[in-house]
Amino acid sequence: MEPPTNLSQIRKIGIIGSGIMGHGIGKTFTLYREALACLKEGVASAEDIDSAVKGTFGFRLPTIGPLETSDLGGLDTYLNIAEYLFKEIDRSTEPPEILKDKVAQGKLGVKTGEGFFPYPPDKVEEKIEERDRQFLKRLKCLYSN
Repeated sequence: MEPPTNLSQIRKIGIIGSGIMGHGIGKTFTLYREALACLKEGVASAEDIDSAVKGTFGFRLPTIGPLETSDLGGLDTYLNIAEYLFKEIDRSTEPPEILKDKVAQGKLGVKTGEGFFPYPPDKVEEKIEERDRQFLKRLKCLYSN
């Protein structure tokens, strides 16, 4: 079997000509910045942040994107939320210290056995396999039509 040569062959969608460094979708990386800001500010633990994301909008994202979500929820509702919430959103232009500190400490995630979470060597492969199983399960649901 030949390996895929473009995004459509693996049912991925790119944004062409966005003019944004990396990928147009890379701007959604702000979610990661916000998660790190919450961690830095002591809003919640790494476990709680990940659980909250997985159990709320993260659950929706494989099925419905953020813009369609706002259409279904009502753009007036999302405008009201944006008017108060956007003032509170992190506007850092540099990587957060918590991330720099982890890297400086050699805590690189699975590569080194610890990042924001511990990864015992005997559990790494199991963790990756479980992630992949969950991804495949969702992909099958999305593309089973």
